[in-house]
Amino acid sequence: MMYAYSPEYGMRYGYGVYGWPFMMFILGLLIWFVVWLVLRTSRGGDVGTHNPDPRAIAKERYAKGELTREEYERMKKELDK
Repeated sequence: MMYAYSPEYGMRYGYGVYGWPFMMFILGLLIWFVVWLVLRTSRGGDVGTHNPDPRAIAKERYAKGELTREEYERMKKELDK
């Protein structure tokens, strides 16, 4: 650490006026990054940042049995317009 002597204050840190605010800024960035990282990983990465293909969703729902063949074909026809 750097020390400086000042006749008014005696021995003190030599970072001047900007040392304390700069360290608070760095600490704030570090805390923000950790919170951002935790939230991003807890949501499963890029969830919500991309738009899946509607045809793929319909195909997946048909494969799961959520849609009948007629519903799937109608959706596919509508999406191809």
